[in-house]
Amino acid sequence: LHANYAAILAIMPLRCADVWVTAGPLEIGALFSAVSAVGVFGGPLAGKMSDRHGRAPVVCAGLGLAALGGGGLALADAVEPFTAAFFAWGFGVSVAGPALTALTNDVAPPSRR
Repeated sequence: LHANYAAILAIMPLRCADVWVTAGPLEIGALFSAVSAVGVFGGPLAGKMSDRHGRAPVVCAGLGLAALGGGGLALADAVEPFTAAFFAWGFGVSVAGPALTALTNDVAPPSRR
């Protein structure tokens, strides 16, 4: 998940400039900031959902959404679908992260926590 995050952050400014030809550093930075802000809501929501519905379903939903968003990022040919895919990817990653951490803690032996 973190390798995916690092790759997306390294490549997305270039892909964003390719799709959003008129975008400058300010617009690209604002988009990245907005997607990062989604994590402020996705993380706590994921924690509550994983406590209520189980870790694995939340991890799968988050990773599925991130995968759909990543596919959308690759296929987008206009600003609007690119932005929607980027938000889907960001929300998926922010949901999967805390649930994966909780799942790891659940399966780790008490001596390793």
